[in-house]
Amino acid sequence: MSEKPLKISHPLYILLVEKQLDDFSIKDLVRLIEEQFGANFFGELSYTQIYNLLYNNIYRLLKKQLLTSYHEESKGTRFKKTLVFSQTKFSYDQLSTSSDKDREISQRPLTQEKLIAELKTSLGMKEKDLQTTLSEVEEYKLMFAKYPGLKEAIAVNYENAVEEISRLYGKIKAIETVLNQMKYGGSGCC
Repeated sequence: MSEKPLKISHPLYILLVEKQLDDFSIKDLVRLIEEQFGANFFGELSYTQIYNLLYNNIYRLLKKQLLTSYHEESKGTRFKKTLVFSQTKFSYDQLSTSSDKDREISQRPLTQEKLIAELKTSLGMKEKDLQTTLSEVEEYKLMFAKYPGLKEAIAVNYENAVEEISRLYGKIKAIETVLNQMKYGGSGCC
């Protein structure tokens, strides 16, 4: 444990240090960062690039024994803070996703074609997440029927999955509405 603060990205600082987030997945981080900083926080990075960027930041904390990881069958790999984390001083740096020139380019208005492509990609990811969550709810229902004694233990997971389905339906509807408006002569681009 050194006296010099460990630099982490600003979003991770907000979530892990200020908001005391613990027991999370990379998918949770992506969602929480988008909620906290806006859906366009990562610019034109693909979901895979965002995931890898966050994973690299988390892996660094794992190597320093500030986090531990474990696998939960229904939720995948999850991360928890260690005692060392609570004893470490942190400072933050802006999340470096690209050079200043790349940031400048990504802040230029998108063409309508690029915007449509980006929205379709986002729609596809959300539809995939929806299918996964629908399957999760279905599995919880099967477990409720097959193992009634587990009902109390997994009820919260079931309720969270049902809420996630509603949230995903809302996001999908919003994206589809915008795509339809753009397709049928709605507003111009960015």
